[in-house]
Amino acid sequence: MDKLRIGQLLSDSRLKREELQRCAQLCEDIPQKIKHFGLEGKRYKEELGRASILDCALQVSLDKESVRINNPDELFKFATRLEEKYGADIAQIKFFQDRFKGRTDFYQSLCDYHYLLQHFDQQELIMEWFESQSKTPAFDRPLHNYLLSLEDLLPQLNGEEMVLASILVHFLILNALPAEPHYSVLARTAQQFYLAMGKADAAGSIFLNSAWLNRQQQYKRIVDQLKFKDTQQFMESDLSGMLNFAIEAMLESLESANLRLRNLYQEKIEFDEFTPRQRNMVNYFFDEGFRLRMPKGKVQQNDRHVQIMEFIYEHHFASTKDLSLIYRLNRKTIQRDFNELMEMGLVRSMGNGAALRYTVPIRNNPYTGLERLQNINLGEQPVQISLFGSLDAFAESKVEKGEELA
Repeated sequence: MDKLRIGQLLSDSRLKREELQRCAQLCEDIPQKIKHFGLEGKRYKEELGRASILDCALQVSLDKESVRINNPDELFKFATRLEEKYGADIAQIKFFQDRFKGRTDFYQSLCDYHYLLQHFDQQELIMEWFESQSKTPAFDRPLHNYLLSLEDLLPQLNGEEMVLASILVHFLILNALPAEPHYSVLARTAQQFYLAMGKADAAGSIFLNSAWLNRQQQYKRIVDQLKFKDTQQFMESDLSGMLNFAIEAMLESLESANLRLRNLYQEKIEFDEFTPRQRNMVNYFFDEGFRLRMPKGKVQQNDRHVQIMEFIYEHHFASTKDLSLIYRLNRKTIQRDFNELMEMGLVRSMGNGAALRYTVPIRNNPYTGLERLQNINLGEQPVQISLFGSLDAFAESKVEKGEELA
């Protein structure tokens, strides 16, 4: 396995490239959102812990239970039933997961995890291993060689390549090892190990098993098809269908992680008190406006672009005349900035000639819509939410009154 093969898979016209790009972007954005919006508190850890336990429950049951659930409440009811049936197994998987967190040796971690799954019911042997950390057997070739080469590639891969490589790890193991439940658990865990060690696991918030749960039949069909090929044939075959299937599952998991964060952010800023139009803008800030400081478009954004956008968010409109006076630049320079921002889809023009102004795109979809957010009443203080969600005006008003901020 080399980077050339990853590049060939990435250039396949049948690959769902937009979904793959979205996966890579969310892997990068989610950790920054957690920090930027100040969500690293107790509530976030509680939500993450709850999702982790659910993931362990589904991990244990995927090869034993067949069900399709889309409703979150039904999913947790299902997980509760699983806990009654497989409580000890779930607790042990969670124990393994916690003990392996933070490791940076991908291949050896897989060998160790494989050993523990093979001796899953031998508690004394497992505890002895954790105490001694003795060397565990390596995988047979050619799986051994492929996994080592994928580990060597880790520092060289970008976000999209990392996602593809993690999927290959998952299905390589399913292809090379017997069709037994503990090997399936190993394969699914290996994908998460790979993402974590490549710093592409969205700060530990990717939990793929709920996505596999709703794709059980297709997942099993793909696994069955893999068994008709040896590892070399598998790597040289058409993998586009398998990759697209796994990309969709990963995107679902990442969107769920992003939604958890958005819900926490809304809770933090008392979102229920906002009008529908105000909610549109808050959602835009969280889901799209956040990217203003990290654009991935054709044009490289500079600090003045950010300042122009913040001026527009504050005043709703801006013109070349306004900004040429503020920055003491000629209008052609400011016009070039506006052209670049329009190319990135961040502003749109209104009017003609002397009446030409620029504003942000207003959309009707409540998930991504953007409306100007002004004069939200928190208590008696009218404030304006800043571009990135902090209640700056509210904080300042409290400081003026001599109140202590939480």
